[in-house]
Parts: sequence; structure tokens; C-alpha cells
Amino acid sequence: MVAGPVRLTALFLIPGAMEIINDIVMPMARSPWIYLIVFLCVMGDGFIPPVPAETVVVPLAALAAAESQPLLWPLMLAAALGSVLGDHVAYGAGRMVDRQRLTSGYLRRLEPLIMKVEAGLEKRLGLTLVSMRYLPGLRITTNLAAGMVDTSYWRFLPWCTVAGICWALFMTLAGYLAGHWFGENTWIAIIVALFFAMTVSLVLEWAVKLLPVQRCCKRFVRAVSRASLRQP
Repeated sequence: MVAGPVRLTALFLIPGAMEIINDIVMPMARSPWIYLIVFLCVMGDGFIPPVPAETVVVPLAALAAAESQPLLWPLMLAAALGSVLGDHVAYGAGRMVDRQRLTSGYLRRLEPLIMKVEAGLEKRLGLTLVSMRYLPGLRITTNLAAGMVDTSYWRFLPWCTVAGICWALFMTLAGYLAGHWFGENTWIAIIVALFFAMTVSLVLEWAVKLLPVQRCCKRFVRAVSRASLRQP
């Protein structure tokens, strides 16, 4: 899985990455289709780690401040809806895994780990979902694990929604405030906002390592993947 800090750092290391923003994202800012593009990109980020949702939302939010296009509130709404739906895709994929299969045959050895994941999510589901939203790789493993252990959808839905709204607010406001502060220097605003988001991700990544449920979810998803490949 691709962690948030690694992915954001890669934006400045991959040749042509900033040109993609300049040539594709920026010209589309005034198009009415930009909100659909943001929605699809953020949704894809929920189950395809390389899709860099932050690098689409933040630059557009900076443009919203500097040039008044795109509009901030529709951008924020598109990002929030895409985030919630993307999390649902990963959660739904986890729910498709047969629970009986996870506790039978070769996979029976995973039962103690399943119990740890269940206990952790039962106790700290909200904190886990909201904090993991800023760490793409861990976000996906957490949502998959929540589905695999049959976490109640009616518990998952509200916290998933809160996580998506908080993330969308943070990313759009980071870009918007940077765009407002740096005025016409749009590129400086974008870079500052992205580095700020990267710093927050680094702090959160360090903090969530203190949560046992995060480690259990990560180990659980990896173990299921490896064990499934070994089964005849």
C-alpha cells in the first residue's frame, strides 16, 4: 500500500508530475465537468492507491481562491462524496469475502487476528476511520478489514461520512487559504498547500502507529491475501 507522505513526496520527484497538473488539471478548472472529474478521482483513491486525490483537490482549491474558479463549495462537495463512496467500495469488497472461509481450513490460523481486529474496531471505529482517511494505504486496509470482519454497516456509514467530510474540508481549505495568502503566485500556493498536507500526513502516520487496531488491520489484510494465494 502507498502511504500518504510517500505518495505526496513522489509528486515532486516523478518527472513531469507537476506538468500533468499544469497541462491537465489547471485548464479544466473552469469546465463544469471538473466537479465530476474530482468526484471520480477521489472515489478511485478509495481503492486504487496510486490515484492521487490530494494532488487534484488542493491545486483546484488554490485556483478557487486565486481566480474564483472552480467554485469552492461544489468542489468540497464533490471531494466529500467521492471520498465516502470510495470508502464504501473498499468496505463492500471486504464484505464480499466469505466469513466462514476466513475461519476454516488453512485460514483458520487467522482467527486470533480476526478477533483482535473485531475488538479494535468495536472499541475505536470512529477514531480509526477518521485518522486513517489521511493515509491512503492504511485507509484502504482498514476499510477492507472492517468489511471482512462484518463491521455493522450502520456503524460504518456515519463514521465513514464524517471522515470524508473532514478530509474534504481539510484539503480544500488548505489549498484555498494558500491560494488566498499567496495571491497571484498560484504555483507557490499549490506547493505550500501540498507540503502542508504532507506534513499533517506524516504526523498522523506517526500517531496512528500507537493504535493497535491499525497494526492488526494491516496484518490481517496482508495475511488473508497471502493465505488465499496458498490455498489450493
